[in-house]
Amino acid sequence: MLKDLFRDSRGLTLVETVVAAGLIFLVLIAALELSWRVWDLAAKGRESFNETTELRTAVMWVSRDLRRAEDVSEAVPDRLVLTVNGTAVIYTLDGDELTRGEGGSRRVVARGITKADFGAGSREGGVLVTAEFTGKKGGEVRTCVWVYTG
Repeated sequence: MLKDLFRDSRGLTLVETVVAAGLIFLVLIAALELSWRVWDLAAKGRESFNETTELRTAVMWVSRDLRRAEDVSEAVPDRLVLTVNGTAVIYTLDGDELTRGEGGSRRVVARGITKADFGAGSREGGVLVTAEFTGKKGGEVRTCVWVYTG
């Protein structure tokens, strides 16, 4: 019986070949579409991770300086002025970059930030400073630091 199957086999007809090629084409298209979606999802994940990293970097810089600050003289949206070791340190949002100025030098500490909202409230013995940063993709990070002024 197996012998008869191979002996009668003449190959594929044209219709069978076209149907098989069509099925292979559909499977390849589906695989490519799935690959594109996975690559797009990975790219969005990288963008979100990069934004979160920049926002956390901004919080790290501001918090570090606030913990060492002796005084906070201005805390308004897009601008924070404080005194660290007798030197004025100024944070400003220039476009989408958070810059830190100290003495005569300026340095970009974070990029991709659309909003930097600083606030300060005087309390007995110090100042409570809040900082909120928003990224281009809508991510937000906040911090609150007590500055002891004596």
